[in-house]
Amino acid sequence: MKSDSTGGIYAIRRIRTGDMYIGSARDIPQRFREHRSALSRGIHHSRYLQRAWNKYGSDAFEFVRLVVCEDESALFPLEQRFLDVLDPAYNLNPSATGTRGLRWTTKQREALRPIRRAQATKEVRKRISEGVCRNLTGLERIARAKRARAGWTKESRRKQIEKLTGRRYVRVSSQEFPF
Repeated sequence: MKSDSTGGIYAIRRIRTGDMYIGSARDIPQRFREHRSALSRGIHHSRYLQRAWNKYGSDAFEFVRLVVCEDESALFPLEQRFLDVLDPAYNLNPSATGTRGLRWTTKQREALRPIRRAQATKEVRKRISEGVCRNLTGLERIARAKRARAGWTKESRRKQIEKLTGRRYVRVSSQEFPF
């Protein structure tokens, strides 16, 4: 692992409900940018997270660093513990098996090509644009943020994460990771 990168376990969390997507990365800021890009383009690999993002908008979610992990070999086992304990709503795969280091055969790539092309059709892009692009006024945004915060108990979530990791819960601000 590069010494200047910040690897570990992260979550993409819907603020109002606490529903999460949990993942691990060698470089969390870069991974956050990748997730945000895929979600905003409507091509995220987790269809549950993508549907929620389209329905509630980007303001309803926050990107949170759960644990910093220096040992790259410990990322998947640690992520698996989080998946087992927190049972995140947006993860499609219940196991923390990544594709890092796998090489796709030409046959496998050819089989996936039509699926990837179908994700970016004009009709899909139009539906995503209609659902995501909302022009909210300042007052509407404030009201929406207040409604989202109303159903979330920070203390219970913090205790779960502290119990699981033995470390303090750290919320990453948007200033630290400008997207």
